[in-house]
Amino acid sequence: MDDRSSSSSSPSSDPSSSSSSSSSELIPAAQMAASFASAPECEPYILPLFPEEDAAAMGHNVTWICKALGSTDMALSWRLPSDGNDSNGSGSVVGDGECLERACVSRGSSLTVRFLHPGDAGRYECVARNKYGQDQRQVLLAVKVRNGTKRIGGKNFVLSEEQKRA
Repeated sequence: MDDRSSSSSSPSSDPSSSSSSSSSELIPAAQMAASFASAPECEPYILPLFPEEDAAAMGHNVTWICKALGSTDMALSWRLPSDGNDSNGSGSVVGDGECLERACVSRGSSLTVRFLHPGDAGRYECVARNKYGQDQRQVLLAVKVRNGTKRIGGKNFVLSEEQKRA
């Protein structure tokens, strides 16, 4: 019998193992919440909960969840793709609990675009702001059209047979 295998199979025989296990104990939730409450104020950070690129078929719905960490009194909103009629070309902004046509931001800052049209393709941006700064995260939506094309940011692309099946 190999001595190394017998000693490694019994972790309790190692006196150093008891001291290392006590350092990896879980922190109670109340203690963790208190440590966050006393943390210094900071600018927002948007969690990467949605992809940088997404595709959906025309007529379907898409939803992206936007959550941010940072100081309290944070405002989350979504910037929609520009339709070319905006004076600054940056697209409309939809805030928490608001809708613009088929695009709605729910309480909790999830954006849902219902019954996708080819014109919905483009760059959507979640923006988190507080008095210390802002963060943004974008997703580029491609809308698959039934005739074998894909619309990305106002341009049509022909899909291969493999892409049509996906």
